[in-house]
Amino acid sequence: MRRSLLLAAPICLLALAACQRRGEPVPTLTQEQWARVQESFLKTAPVPQHPVGAIFGDKFRLIGWEMSPAAPQVDEAVTITLIWECLAEVDTNWRIFAHLDGATRQNLDHDAMANAFPTLHWKKGTILKDTIETKLETGGDGEVKLFVGFYRDDARLEVSSPGSGKVDKDGRLGIGGFAARWEPPTYEIKRASSPITIDGKLTDRAWLTAAQTVLWRHPTTGKPQEGNDTWAKMLWDDENLYVAFSAEDSDVWSTITARDGNLWDEEVLELYIDAKKNGTDYLEFQINPNNAVFDAFFPKPTNRNLEQARARNLEKMESAVTVSGTLNKRDDEDRAWFAELRIPLASIPSMGNVPPRDGDTVRVNFYRYDRPSNGEVNTLAWSPIGGGSFHKPERFGVATFTGAGTPLMPGMVEGSGVAVPVKLPPTAGKFKPLPSGSPGLRPVAIPKLAK
Repeated sequence: MRRSLLLAAPICLLALAACQRRGEPVPTLTQEQWARVQESFLKTAPVPQHPVGAIFGDKFRLIGWEMSPAAPQVDEAVTITLIWECLAEVDTNWRIFAHLDGATRQNLDHDAMANAFPTLHWKKGTILKDTIETKLETGGDGEVKLFVGFYRDDARLEVSSPGSGKVDKDGRLGIGGFAARWEPPTYEIKRASSPITIDGKLTDRAWLTAAQTVLWRHPTTGKPQEGNDTWAKMLWDDENLYVAFSAEDSDVWSTITARDGNLWDEEVLELYIDAKKNGTDYLEFQINPNNAVFDAFFPKPTNRNLEQARARNLEKMESAVTVSGTLNKRDDEDRAWFAELRIPLASIPSMGNVPPRDGDTVRVNFYRYDRPSNGEVNTLAWSPIGGGSFHKPERFGVATFTGAGTPLMPGMVEGSGVAVPVKLPPTAGKFKPLPSGSPGLRPVAIPKLAK
């Protein structure tokens, strides 16, 4: 068996050399690649799930395509199989493009058979399966359309006959589509187990019990983003919603200090709440490292009169920010900044039950703009919105209130936690993510207070 496997690579090279064009290099394939090539050759044309019958430049025929699973979820692994027939041999290589057009475009450009068998080596009459394995990155509760074709440099091979497909204005052949499922992220807003002091330190004991979200995806594409660690937490009591943010940041800065300024032009953390869960009368809240806030109310995403939205403010809202580093000193290295909010539940538009009942839900999203000194703009989201404006309540996550009726911990009163600053060690190179729930300050246990 081992002897036959070792012979596979030379056989591969001989087979490809037999159809090699002059002046073109002979590709070297691994045994795994060669095995995939062999499995992809078909003796007869199959009947695919989606027949097409299109012809490209009188060179290649797309017999049809198949997909598994048929209705994938965003972030799910998918397999797309294009079934080709070579009608005429070519002297130069044409690469295959495949575009998944949903909320955004996902490019799947490649050479056939996972880049192992370029069209330059296709022989007339050959029928083959071109399998594309990827993760669905676009879509979101809507149709994703599949476009295919051939390209070389900046040129695309003309579609001689579209078959059952349709050629768009860019010369791409649309061959069908599929429904993409999207499941919103979920979050449990627990009832606070002890009082919370709004000081921006995040050291109150109650935060230790709060679930943590992670903002790590690009708002538009949904792709995981490398960069500074960012998270948010929420808690509630009979009167208030509490929000905590932790944003790792090597360059903490902001110049805006006035309320309702254009905070999104600089570094900012954002919270959206749609209590009605139908995209109407929702709240947008922003906070920057200066503790300047922007709070606005929008009747619906398509009616965003900014001046009218700015005119309404959250009543009795309280916020605080702390910085681990030096604010607005652009030539040093900072560690992070933290924000803490208290928002009266009654001031949230269309909130419903105050206090909330167990199982009550709201739609929520978190965003971050990080603008380091190198001029880049890094955007992060908890629930990616698929494209366009951040104002897409239908793509927000779902937050559920739990713990109604849970009393405070025995012996806990306002101010019973003591915060002690901890000196942070210097870090070399890229900052490491902060531990969950540790903003650079830690709570210290104290004896039970005397009555």
